[in-house]
This record gives sequence, C-alpha cells and structure tokens, in this order.
Amino acid sequence: MLTCELVLLTSLLVTVISFCMSAASIRLAIIGGFGNESGIWQANNISQLDKTMNYTQGCHYSEFHYFWVNKDNKKVAGGPNYSMFKVFKEVTGINLKCLTPDPDIFGVQKNGTYNGEMGLLQNGSAHISANKFFVTYDRYEFVDFTLPVVESPWCIIARKAGEIPFSKVLILPFKKKVWFSVAGALIITGIIWHLTNTAIHQQHEQSRKVSMSNSFFFVLQTSLTGANSQCPGGYLQRCLFGALLLFILVLSSGYQGNLLGFLTAPPLQKEPETLQEAAGVLRHLYAKSLSDSVFGGKDTTNPILRELRKKVEIVKITDVRTVLESIMLGARDGILLSREKYYLYSHSVQFTRNGDPTLRMLSECLFSPGHLAFAVRKDSPLKDIFTMFVMYIVQGGLYDHWIMANHHLMVANGVMVSEAASDRVKYPFALDVHHVEGAFLLLVVGLSGSVLAFFLELL
Repeated sequence: MLTCELVLLTSLLVTVISFCMSAASIRLAIIGGFGNESGIWQANNISQLDKTMNYTQGCHYSEFHYFWVNKDNKKVAGGPNYSMFKVFKEVTGINLKCLTPDPDIFGVQKNGTYNGEMGLLQNGSAHISANKFFVTYDRYEFVDFTLPVVESPWCIIARKAGEIPFSKVLILPFKKKVWFSVAGALIITGIIWHLTNTAIHQQHEQSRKVSMSNSFFFVLQTSLTGANSQCPGGYLQRCLFGALLLFILVLSSGYQGNLLGFLTAPPLQKEPETLQEAAGVLRHLYAKSLSDSVFGGKDTTNPILRELRKKVEIVKITDVRTVLESIMLGARDGILLSREKYYLYSHSVQFTRNGDPTLRMLSECLFSPGHLAFAVRKDSPLKDIFTMFVMYIVQGGLYDHWIMANHHLMVANGVMVSEAASDRVKYPFALDVHHVEGAFLLLVVGLSGSVLAFFLELL
C-alpha cells in the first residue's frame, strides 16, 4: 500500500512539474527566446554599427543569420568571420553576385537605388522532416518602412541579450492568475481526494481501498453499476485504467513518431530530409530571379518547381484581413506556418510601392526577425488538445493573446500594432508547440506512474 501511494504521489508531482515546465518554456520564448533577444536597429555606417552592436550569428534557434549589405551588395558585415556570400554559396552552391535583386522586393528609394538586407534561413533540419517538407530559402527584404528614407544603407541585425538567471526561470514567466489557477487546482484536488477517501471508508467491504486512484474509481464504479452490482471487483477499474493507458500510448506516439496513422494526415511522399538535399532543390530556385515566375505559377514546365508549388504557397495579399485569414486557415488545415511562410505572405504587398501601411506596421511587430511568430505542426489532434490546454493554463485563455484584427484596428498581445512598431515590443504573440514537447513527455511519465500505482495495488 505504501509503495503504491508513493508511486502515485511521485507521478502526480512529475505531472505538475511538467505543466510548470510547459508554462515556463512558452513564456520564456515570448519574453525573449530563452535569453536571446532581437531588436530592429538602424545604422548609417559600419563604424556606428561596430560601436553600438554586439554581433551574434543568429537569434532564436540560430535560424536567422543577419548581414549588413550596402546598396551595391559589396560591403558585408555580420557575425565574426562570417560572410553572407560564403554562407549562401555553402547552402545553395550559387554565387550571390550573379543574382539581380528585384526592386519590388527590395523597395526602391527616392534616388532610384535600393537598400536591403538578407537573412539566411540556414537551419533546414528544423523545417524539413519526415512526411513534411518546407523549403527554407533566402529572402530579400526592405523591412522598415516606418523609418525615414536614408541615403546611406542600414541593416537589421540580431542583438544578444543577457541570460535570464536560473533562479528567475520559474518565477518570471507566470502571471498572478496562473499561480492562483495552479493553487486552486491543487486545493480542489485535495478536497476531492479527501471526500472520496471519506466516502470509501464508509463502505465496509471497501474500507481497505484508501488510495486516491482506487477511491476515485470505486465511487465511479458504484455510481455507474450500483452498490449491489454483481460486477466483479476491480473489473471497471481495470477497464478504465486500460483505456487511460491506451490514451497515453496514442498521445505519445502521435507526438513522437507519427506511428498511429489514423490520428494524422495521410503521409506525404518522401521528401528531402537534410540541408544538403534541400540545397539541391534551392539551386533550381536561385537559377532565376525571386519573382513569382520562379515559383512557377500553374503553367510552369519545370517539374521541380511544380512540386515546390504544391508545398510552398505563394499568396497574393490585398489587405491585412486576407493575411490573417490565410494564416488561420493554414493552421486549421494542418499546414506548418513558419517564419518563411509568413515572409511569403507579407512580402508581395509589404515590399511593393503600393503596399498597405497597416500591413507594414503589422510586419514590424509580428514578422520582425527574431520574434517567434506562430508555428504549429499538426501531428495529432490529441497533441493539439494538449497544447491548447497548456496554453490555456499559461496565458489564462488561449485566445487572449491571439492577434485580433478588424481592418485597421489590430492588437498584438494587447498592444496596438502602431505602438508596437514604434516601441519595439520585445514579445509579440508567440507560440511554438515544440516548446512543450519535453514537458509533455514528463506528463506521460506522470500518468504512466499513476497506472503503475494501480497495478501495484492489484498485486
């Protein structure tokens, strides 16, 4: 009996810790990407850049690598001993100088020249995996339309912030209502535990069953089958715990290996799974300019581009509402919406002469480099339910921090987008389900321990 209760209590403790870790990891991601913080900075020359910035080769997960480029694409400044041309050639095998920048993508200055910067999405393994394929590609951008047009070139670069002290890791992420919610849940659990054990003691034939698991399921059994039922003792408990164990196995397999196909979308054909394989695809893309015709349209005769067209959706945006609707539809339909996808959504309007200024402000707040935008991989409906449940605990309501848009009245994390663009808000809306994956495994361990406690008592 003592062993059973110890296992059960330990399992419950691990479960609580798993949710706390989920909350901490997500909130840390929101407040600065686990200690790395990005900022949008303007500099008129390299010397000023050297004085004001501490270079880092990337920010969140090292997916972005920022480089300073002058209007002729000749001067480059970046991480220590790092070159944009070197990295680009390593990944694609193409000499960047042979490309002609698209002025509609870069943004044309009043004097007829263009300014821009390149961010190389180098971490192919993060977005190329079994049954899923998403092209990671380089992007040309003229990003900050809210700044005055300057004659000298400027850049966007990652800034490395100070590390968050470990002592504050589990304190900073939480709001008061989160702590109250956790405390309330523990109090309610204790009350239920006490009441069920009291009720079970009143049943003489079951007085020995005083553990939490058996108390709960005995009450459930008597309520479902009646006190005078001839149902064999422990039968219902075994059935319920067996169902719980199956649920855990299904949930964990949906998270880890997509093993149960009936819970997921039909698997796609095998796609490139390494950066080297993806580079072979990228070479075909960069054989031409970065216009829509490169991606082929519907009439392209290039079979590789036609396949890419099926996997990378080029969306012509006419207003902000279309952007958000496309994003939400993509998430609901099980499409991975990563940073690359967002840039595809935004660049066709943001980087044109007639771009929507509201969309530009939205990009300043939401799509700025280093800010974790929104990434959901739909491996399993059960996984999504778990993620939503964790986010509900963390945020006090999942939809509180979703972007709300009503034409030009847009809010991101409760801050007007126009204010966010000017104040350089550190943490626009952020959610990445992979942040809770480790905590989810702890949850599985905790629930599995509860199952083990039950079977120990049966012995």
